[in-house]
Amino acid sequence: MGSWLTYGLGSENQSLPGFIVISPAQPAQGAPLWTSSFLPATYQGTLVSDLKNPVANLSNAEFSVERQRQQLSTLRELNELHSKQRHEDSQLNARIASYELAFRMQMQAPEALTWIGKRRRQKSSTD
Repeated sequence: MGSWLTYGLGSENQSLPGFIVISPAQPAQGAPLWTSSFLPATYQGTLVSDLKNPVANLSNAEFSVERQRQQLSTLRELNELHSKQRHEDSQLNARIASYELAFRMQMQAPEALTWIGKRRRQKSSTD
């Protein structure tokens, strides 16, 4: 359902996934529960299982933000050359987009996911 909503309505935020799946652990069925089916792979959900550390490897202590941006720009150029040899490969295009999204998430996800955690705590304290 989340894939279809994201596909139909889009997303105002280009720095975070279109929809996330919040679960304490990965269900036995795994990603097929939130896959995009026959929609382009870009619309697949993103699993968040630990709100204290929601996205593994989110920060990079070895490289500055500017250096990471340079690396991704170079990688984008290489990916564009590679994708020109393939005709409309949605999985390849989704993979390329995921690298760009990962970088943007590094900048905005900590704040957004902290907000989700605060809202959950507020809700549980009012119950």
